[in-house]
Amino acid sequence: MEVTTERLEDCQVAITIAFDAKEINKVMRSKARKISRHQQIPGFRPGRAPYPVVERTVGRTLLLKEAVDELTPQAVKDALEENDLDIYDEDTIESSLVEEDPPVIRFTFQTPPRVELGDYRGIRIEQEEVSVEQEQVDTVLQGIQEQSGTWATSPGPAEFGDLTTIDIRGDLLDGTVLVDNRDVQGVLVESEEEDPLKASEELVGMMVNQTKEYTITFPDDYEPEHLAGRTALYRATMLDIKKRELPELTDEWAKEVSHFESIAELREDVENKLLASEEHNAREKLVHDYLRAVEEISTVELPPKMVDKHIDREVSDISFDVIRQGGTLEGYLEQEGLADEDALRAQLRPQAEKELREDSILFAIAREDNIQVSDEEVEAEIEASVQKFGDRADEARKIFSARKEDIYARLLSEKTKEHVAALARGEIPEETPEPEHEPTTNETEAAPVETDDGETIAHEEEEDQ
Repeated sequence: MEVTTERLEDCQVAITIAFDAKEINKVMRSKARKISRHQQIPGFRPGRAPYPVVERTVGRTLLLKEAVDELTPQAVKDALEENDLDIYDEDTIESSLVEEDPPVIRFTFQTPPRVELGDYRGIRIEQEEVSVEQEQVDTVLQGIQEQSGTWATSPGPAEFGDLTTIDIRGDLLDGTVLVDNRDVQGVLVESEEEDPLKASEELVGMMVNQTKEYTITFPDDYEPEHLAGRTALYRATMLDIKKRELPELTDEWAKEVSHFESIAELREDVENKLLASEEHNAREKLVHDYLRAVEEISTVELPPKMVDKHIDREVSDISFDVIRQGGTLEGYLEQEGLADEDALRAQLRPQAEKELREDSILFAIAREDNIQVSDEEVEAEIEASVQKFGDRADEARKIFSARKEDIYARLLSEKTKEHVAALARGEIPEETPEPEHEPTTNETEAAPVETDDGETIAHEEEEDQ
């Protein structure tokens, strides 16, 4: 047989198999003998029917198909190995019959991302310097202080930050009831600039047992449209007001809300964590800018199936968030001015492709520079994670052990980001490191995968794990 391989655009490959007539006939005769042993052929003992008789009985088409089915897998496997190819997703395999007898079959499928790196080791990017202002520390401490505060009943007047309980009714001027609720509890929050209603502001200044009437006019571009430009009359009765009493920021308070012995130690811990967060964000930006610069001098192709899977996850996440908030995807699409889900997918596609290109470049650098994660590192990560579960550690260990691939991929991504950041800062020589072994097909064209939390990260084949 003759097998030819053709690389197409967008990580697609075509393999054409032209079967040799003699080879096909040999396999067809073998299939016919097997059939004659298990299927009664009139006038012949099992296994004794001549080939022409079996062919007339079951049909040449059946014998031809079975012969092709037997020969094809090995032919495709050989073509993949000879051309260093891998199939990204078996769902992308399509086949067509080009010629019937002797058969010529054409297979097309999608491969993992193709990345041809430019001179990435020569790229330099300066990392932004970070610092933490005392105001940032004060804000965090204030948040801890508020969380540990208590609510005290007050006659009023109500202020922003108070916890209030009200009865509220709202009617349009034509008598349509918009809302009629009892014992509605919530914290009065100062409205943002873009909030056209500023309903909370009407409750500020009210005393307990006071009733207040006020009107609200909805903007002309208000959603839903049936309220746009209309005026509603509201009647609110203040049932209860509670004001938050905050503890003093003393050493005793620090002991109550943390494992530190003084407010100074707690403040230092907050500052260190803020600084670590700022440094992490600066590194992430450095890596992002570096990968974007590498992309400009490299060639990256993505399989369409990978992009579609990424968008599927994005749409699923949006749907989940909308439903959790009591809405529907259809309502979300209407609010965003999108005609249908296809329009949403089209809107998400550019960002999905951008993220996947960066992930593919990150992985290609990991392979090129021999970044690896050992089994011991994966096990250590699992053990560190399960310690947080106390008495349920054994149960948690089983769950984490079943997700070793995700853990491995996350650790590989993090290691490679550290390596990339060092490259960008010029901390690693520009020489190409010698690989410890010759890369296999799967190692050179393995694809990023998505974890259960939606993050797209690099992934190596199991043989390297």
